Amino acid sequence: MKKILYALTLCTLTACNSKPSASNDQNEIVMAEPDCTSDMTLYTERFAQAYLDGDLKKALTFFSPSYVEEQHDGMLGGRTEQFISEFLGSGIYTDANGEEKYVSWHPNNIVSITVVSVDCNGNPKITVKIALKNGEIYEEVLDTEMVDTENGPKPMFVGAFG
Repeated sequence: MKKILYALTLCTLTACNSKPSASNDQNEIVMAEPDCTSDMTLYTERFAQAYLDGDLKKALTFFSPSYVEEQHDGMLGGRTEQFISEFLGSGIYTDANGEEKYVSWHPNNIVSITVVSVDCNGNPKITVKIALKNGEIYEEVLDTEMVDTENGPKPMFVGAFG
């Protein structure tokens, strides 16, 4: 009898602690606290795939609506490719020889965008490695902010304002 009771208790505890994160075909991910790292990795991979596939309209849906409104629609006048390239870190970099150079992340120049790490303290920060066709590799930290969606609050990408 004790074995049966033990087995039932174990099954019940396992079922209660299993909290798979829900997602649909879009970029909607319902965060399950223990799975922040895997959820944000999947979210970032979906964003990267949309961007690398040239589906800029879909890639834009991974950003906070207020950030899109202010930066994409306002400051950049709807220039989506520039908006996403700047978010991913296009700009001046110092190379191994100490020389400054401008690097632009055009989807055609990128071999891959891979998640290196996820920091789930507060609003998640995702470090990605961007590999370019010329062999250069850069790491960027992608910031998020919590946004209230129809499915509840979730982190969405944001960058610098102004």
